[in-house]
Amino acid sequence: MKKIILAGLSFLIVLVSFANNDSSVAEKLQQSFRESFPNAEKVQWSKEPDYYAVSFVNNGVFTRITYNEEGKFNRSVRNYSAESLPYYLVNVVKGKYANQNIFGITEIATSTDIEYYVKLEGSKFWTTVNLNSDGDSYIVERYRKAK
Repeated sequence: MKKIILAGLSFLIVLVSFANNDSSVAEKLQQSFRESFPNAEKVQWSKEPDYYAVSFVNNGVFTRITYNEEGKFNRSVRNYSAESLPYYLVNVVKGKYANQNIFGITEIATSTDIEYYVKLEGSKFWTTVNLNSDGDSYIVERYRKAK
């Protein structure tokens, strides 16, 4: 399953060779982005000292993608609800953390790995669980809810 998910990111890695000229890289990145995400909304580009970044909403999912200075995919961060988490991972979370509701997910993907930070709401605690694509998990943080 991990390979299937990462294969979905392959279109981002197609940005193989760009000229060293920043404007050329930026133009090619933006063109490739428009082709990959034709329905993207609220698109905002920025040039940081060591990378390019684009933030946008696609199908209701907030996403931020960074590219290195040559225009190659670096990583993506997506924030979404339980409905977008792969079903087999929802089952892992529901099995290990029964009686807690999935409040939201932050997905962090690189060209070689993908992790999920799942925010859970229980009756007494907010819990964040780190989950990998194999279903392994551990608690990252836990806070007592205010009364």
